[in-house]
Amino acid sequence: MSKLVSVMVPSRNRVPLLQRSLETIAKLAQDTTRVQVIVRTDDDDTGTHDWLRAHPDLVNTVCVGPRGRGYADLHNMYTDMCQNAQGRFLFLWNDDAEMMTTHWDEEIAKHDNGKPCYLLSGLQDTRGRDSYLFPIVHRSWFEATGRFSASPHNDTYIFHAFKPYPQLFLATGITIKHHALQLLHDQTSREAQQWWPVTKKGWDSPEVQNALAMDTAKLGQLVKQHGL
Repeated sequence: MSKLVSVMVPSRNRVPLLQRSLETIAKLAQDTTRVQVIVRTDDDDTGTHDWLRAHPDLVNTVCVGPRGRGYADLHNMYTDMCQNAQGRFLFLWNDDAEMMTTHWDEEIAKHDNGKPCYLLSGLQDTRGRDSYLFPIVHRSWFEATGRFSASPHNDTYIFHAFKPYPQLFLATGITIKHHALQLLHDQTSREAQQWWPVTKKGWDSPEVQNALAMDTAKLGQLVKQHGL
């Protein structure tokens, strides 16, 4: 892969938030040439399309697709971005997040040894919880499973898949500021929250839990292959 890390960001009708978020990614990176920023947006979101065309300095790769079910299809959007990712690490990112750490990419580079891992970040969350948000995983996870996640609750899915292998969790000095979805009160947030009863119920479905068990087992095979 030609990049150290692919930062993957789905976004809809949030240009000011998206711009502020990606500016922190670029400004605080030690070497932006090793960072790929992928934005996935809906084909009817003309405002975001126009902004993306005007800011090639902040975005390397654009993925455009149907809106579908919006939040309920987030896992499919992240998988689409993985298919276009050039990074050795895959970094789940949101347009309502801000990078707080200078030379954050160097924190990832410290673990660039070709082995599967889950890099941990510190979190400044307006709710003061959900410490496992924003997983940074080695791309071997995607190569082994063929997807980023089988649930729109991507961060929860990834965390539970890696949980049986605590040796894969590695500390970094990265800190992320997160603006909780339910506190933003914009149209995108309201639409996303409307899906929560469906997606949270879906978490316990055989479809998601069977996929999680299968992906966890594939990760276990990687662990054995690398002697971890």
